Amino acid sequence: LVRYNPTTQRISIFTLRQALPSLQFNYNSAYKDNRGHLYFGTVQGLVVVNPDMVPENIPAPKILVSDCWINNEYQHPLSKDDNKYLSKSIIHTQSLELPYHTNSVSFQLSMMEYNDLGTHACDIKLEKHDATWVPISNDRRVHYTNLPTGTYRLLARVTTKAGEEEEIELMTITIRPPWWRSTLAYIILTIILLCLAILI
Repeated sequence: LVRYNPTTQRISIFTLRQALPSLQFNYNSAYKDNRGHLYFGTVQGLVVVNPDMVPENIPAPKILVSDCWINNEYQHPLSKDDNKYLSKSIIHTQSLELPYHTNSVSFQLSMMEYNDLGTHACDIKLEKHDATWVPISNDRRVHYTNLPTGTYRLLARVTTKAGEEEEIELMTITIRPPWWRSTLAYIILTIILLCLAILI
């Protein structure tokens, strides 16, 4: 069943996911009454559609990070005693800072999608790491291994049935450099070199 809006030129497709009893419609079994309601006969029963009750476009669902693994070690989302790197649940974590030797992370993404389940496409991108958007796999888990030192933004992009895109930032990830590459180490090294130059 397809709806076309000639004003916006949007096309919406309705399938079994939107509660149609069947995708097989009977020939010559469509009717429109004086209220504008549409009736379609299928091999599994009658479908009644009130066009005014069907939203033009269902908003993009909210996406959040629901689980986290750091160096393949699961970080318990509810208890900070069970993880080494999170001060609160990963769901409420907007910034993650890790040492240089702990630079492999995995995230489980959850899509708060109560309507139109499965009809929104979702892509992920780790800014400064991924050159392009990457479609999320069916298990909605993303992996990043051996991240170089630096700060990254984990972004998600949801595309609705109508083709509209919404981009959101899930969190910021910072991989700290080793101590010998820190600003303090460079300052100390510079002072030592200056002292040596003066003495020589």
